[in-house]
Amino acid sequence: LTWVGLTVVLTLGALVLPMLPTWAEAPPRPGEAEYRPAPKTIPPERVAPPAAPGSAGVREGTPDSVQGRVIISPPDHVVVVPVGEAEGAVSPQEARDAVDLLRLRVREKEAELREAKALLDQGQHQLDRTEKLHQKGATDEGTLEQAHSQVEVLQSRLLGKEAQLQEAQLLLKQAERRLARHHGTSPDADLNRIRPPSSAPPAPPAPPANQFAAPGMARGRASSNERLLDLEKKLDALAQEVEVLKRELEKHPPVIPVPSYRVVPTPPPAQREDPRDTPTVPLTPQPNPLAR
Repeated sequence: LTWVGLTVVLTLGALVLPMLPTWAEAPPRPGEAEYRPAPKTIPPERVAPPAAPGSAGVREGTPDSVQGRVIISPPDHVVVVPVGEAEGAVSPQEARDAVDLLRLRVREKEAELREAKALLDQGQHQLDRTEKLHQKGATDEGTLEQAHSQVEVLQSRLLGKEAQLQEAQLLLKQAERRLARHHGTSPDADLNRIRPPSSAPPAPPAPPANQFAAPGMARGRASSNERLLDLEKKLDALAQEVEVLKRELEKHPPVIPVPSYRVVPTPPPAQREDPRDTPTVPLTPQPNPLAR
């Protein structure tokens, strides 16, 4: 290129360069802070309330994860149960509801445990009979292995039911201690006076004369009590059915029908007689009467 051509190219480049497409961003104004998204925080209702430094409600050395709440939510009811020693934010009514719910949960697990024991006894009797029949040659090896596998499955299920019952009992003891502290009594001495196990949950306290209770709260408490009573009746009926089934199994254990058959021997084939083997009249000379 000549000097004239180079000058023309540089001039065109300087004119076209401002029209190059770039990001449409305005320059920051002086004194304006840069925008940054706020970090995600935990909702206030999910954060455990801080305890006072000298408070007796939280023990020293308790981890933060234990001082929250555990929400037990059956299909149609929700009860908030405090974990550890942080029960200051739970009302006495919530503590009573938690105790009632956990007592029903313990009764349910006890009924399931009795049912699992009855099924295990039935499976053990079945295995014993199958072993006796196998020794006599009336059953094959596959039937015996199936009976052994069934007993092992029932034993594992029984261990699981026992663990669930122990967990429910532990949660119930913790809830009872919290309820006793709400009432200012000892957990062992006055707990039965607070709420007997077999009695129905008491009616919610009536509001004072100068206050008005919300209709929704009254209906919610009434429906909660009705559901608890209904669930308790169902658990009683289930426990009775399990007891009846266990007694029936003890009196009349199921018997496996033994295949009874009689071996009929096959008769030998009938042999056809050979006419050549048939005895004939001996041909002996007879005296001739004309010979005289």
